[in-house]
Amino acid sequence: MNLTYWTGFSKRKNSTKIPTGTGTVVSITLKEDTPIDNPSIVLKGNATNIDYCYIQDFGKYYFVGQPIFLTNGLTQYDLEEDVLATHKTEIGSTVAEVAFSSSGYDTMKVDSRLPVKVTKTVSKSSEVSPGLFDAQGCYILAVSNVESNMSMVCYYAVDQANMQTLMQEILTNVSLKAAVETYCSDVWDAVISCMWVPFSRTEVPGSMSDVSIVVANEITLAKGRKLSNPSVRTASANLTIPWVHNDFRRTAPFTTLNAWIPGYGFIDINSSDLTSKTALKFEFTVDCSVGDVACRVTNNDGTEIYQCISYNMGVPIPLSNFTMDTTGVIQNTTGFLSNATNTALSAGSLNIAGVVSGAFSMLASGASTVLAANKREVSVKGTLGGRSLIALGTGVIVFAFSVVTEDPDDTSYIARWGRPVGVTHAISNHSGYVECIGASVSIAGDNSERELINNYLNTGFYYE
Repeated sequence: MNLTYWTGFSKRKNSTKIPTGTGTVVSITLKEDTPIDNPSIVLKGNATNIDYCYIQDFGKYYFVGQPIFLTNGLTQYDLEEDVLATHKTEIGSTVAEVAFSSSGYDTMKVDSRLPVKVTKTVSKSSEVSPGLFDAQGCYILAVSNVESNMSMVCYYAVDQANMQTLMQEILTNVSLKAAVETYCSDVWDAVISCMWVPFSRTEVPGSMSDVSIVVANEITLAKGRKLSNPSVRTASANLTIPWVHNDFRRTAPFTTLNAWIPGYGFIDINSSDLTSKTALKFEFTVDCSVGDVACRVTNNDGTEIYQCISYNMGVPIPLSNFTMDTTGVIQNTTGFLSNATNTALSAGSLNIAGVVSGAFSMLASGASTVLAANKREVSVKGTLGGRSLIALGTGVIVFAFSVVTEDPDDTSYIARWGRPVGVTHAISNHSGYVECIGASVSIAGDNSERELINNYLNTGFYYE
């Protein structure tokens, strides 16, 4: 009986690898009563260079044990069948569910074996301003006059200086007061409301240049931009998603996405909806007359909507009735500046900028409702008041919070563990590390071989 052996051939125990070079053929004698799966052979001479062998009569490959020198110049080797090499062809043609492999894997399928730390990596996009918001803001003054064009009210976008001019005139110009009272009982009846909004006055839709503010039918020295009807303005900002990973770790709970919205704060965006996306578009629609803002988060072309919020950024400026005598001295301050404790406005200083009160950081209603199944946020609506939050920034920023894991893209990780496949097909479609689920090989062999091969296939082996 002949045996072919190889010197210097190395392989793993759980591998289908077989020698490719031509081996050395020698004549052997089997010891009496030896099994063919684990035979003991005797060779003439003291041969010590046999590392791997094949017995053609049995059609099997064998691992070689250490040589045992016998008397009369003989050497004994105890062999162990290499079942994966012997049945490599049958293994390759076996159809099974391949769970993990070093090749043909899907990076977007979750690898539950991956060690995860409690620490996170934070990445953010560059801040992008939609060009609408402004921390200095302006005042939206609503008056009743002959030029009213929106529900019997005329709106003006007014800066700080012109608001002071208007207040000075209302408080000190007795002739103006008398003229206005020709049309209404009191000058303050013609001043409907005043509101500070964090919008750039030049971006508010209205007249191309400043016009005189008209109270009732009287022209004042103050000027402002007359708002158009409707006074709706749109703007947008496109931001790159600052992904930390490029595989399944883009999904929750590995990664969470948040966006900073000017004047509102953080909103949640479901990262699982965006795994294949690279950018987000934030579309703002603003009603400048009342301070309402709607923000829609979409993909670049607006065909997919991921989030929608609406909120109000207007800060009411307190107004009230008062009368003066002919010298301009205030006679009745009942109700003047309804919340005088929280405002710095006075007839002496006319510090309009100080009247803004409240906290921008507070939501008047619940900001979000979580859908537990996929942690997707529904649209949210809030009411805000004050300047504090807009002072933190007028641009949009996207943040990605990603947990720290072992890198599944590392070549050592892929070679040792593979990555998720989750496809049922022939094992020969893969190479390198392969791990199956419920694989059962069909071979013409004894049951111990079959069980051993199945155990390798279902716990991980190397198809090479």
